[in-house]
Amino acid sequence: MKKDFKKFVISLYKPVKNLTIIMIISMIISQILDLVKQYIIKGIIDMPSMENFQISDLYRISFILLAVIALEIIFFYISNIIRTIYIVKKQTPYISEKLFNNLNKKTYSFFTDNYTGKIATAVNEINNEITHLNTELTTKFISVLTSMISSLVVLYTVNINIFITATILFAGIIIFRIIYFSRKYLPDIKLSEEYNREFNGVLNDAILNFTSLKLYNAVKNFSKNLKSKKQEANIYRNRASIKEFSFGAISNVVYFITLSILIIYSIRLFENNIMTLGNFIFFINCMISLKNQTTSFTWSYIHIGEIMVKIQNSYELLYTKNNIKDDNKNSIQISTGEIEFKNIFFRYNKNYIFKDFNLTIKDKQKIGIIGISRKWENNISKFTF
Repeated sequence: MKKDFKKFVISLYKPVKNLTIIMIISMIISQILDLVKQYIIKGIIDMPSMENFQISDLYRISFILLAVIALEIIFFYISNIIRTIYIVKKQTPYISEKLFNNLNKKTYSFFTDNYTGKIATAVNEINNEITHLNTELTTKFISVLTSMISSLVVLYTVNINIFITATILFAGIIIFRIIYFSRKYLPDIKLSEEYNREFNGVLNDAILNFTSLKLYNAVKNFSKNLKSKKQEANIYRNRASIKEFSFGAISNVVYFITLSILIIYSIRLFENNIMTLGNFIFFINCMISLKNQTTSFTWSYIHIGEIMVKIQNSYELLYTKNNIKDDNKNSIQISTGEIEFKNIFFRYNKNYIFKDFNLTIKDKQKIGIIGISRKWENNISKFTF
């Protein structure tokens, strides 16, 4: 099942394979240039303390820095333009066609099982989530990962002991958070999204079949069903969020204690002329940046996991055999009763279509209405509601 799902996700990138590669490489180059930029800035701070320093050296390094910044911006925009314009232009119509063509391979149940709504939701969800996945991979996941590497490289040039400590700290937070996320957070998110899909399915069917629901007096039952499914979705989503925030609080405490120890250690190095003031400032900036980058990176990973859960849920609905289960027929109680018309009048302009019309239809009684097409029988059906 997992192997088939991976093949399915990969197949969605078939028409944009080369564009996706260019998009990712462009973002990586942009972030590498950001790393070079940070290293040049650090070098500029240390230049006045170098022997034979001249202003011409500062001009030369500054022009190199400007060139690196320009290239960084160019590659960043190349990546984003490809993602937001060219990939969307080619990929989303292909996905829609691919998913819709698969619908005739399966049989879906009547609207009271809310399958028409769930199928529509699944098709739209895969399209939307693939677009979100492309955004997360480039602008957040890859971008933040390379920014973290950049900050660690700067710490390496400041002090090897600080570099080792920071690497262990932030790598540990990321690894444990990913493990915790996979085992504790993601299962609740999957359940939440399943109930959310049920909610969207019932809502879509209720809207599409509102006339039929009014006929069978089932509107209130549908409303209660909608409320219960949304409540279930929120329960699992909130439970997952509480677990994630709890872990975040623990990791922040560990970070604060470690940072305090490293600051005291750096001040002693500065007192002994082993560390310059510029390096001390860079060390603090890097530790603050790494904290924010670690949080952004893990949340990006979490969002990618949530996206994959949504895609997998929709994939299972559209592609898994014998997927019609839990029809929820018991949750929708359809009640019937008699229909009665008393002294009904209706006319177009001066001509009466019917006048002083009376009719009683008993419970479970079947009747037929015969007339000229698009005339009085349609109007009777409208008066019913």
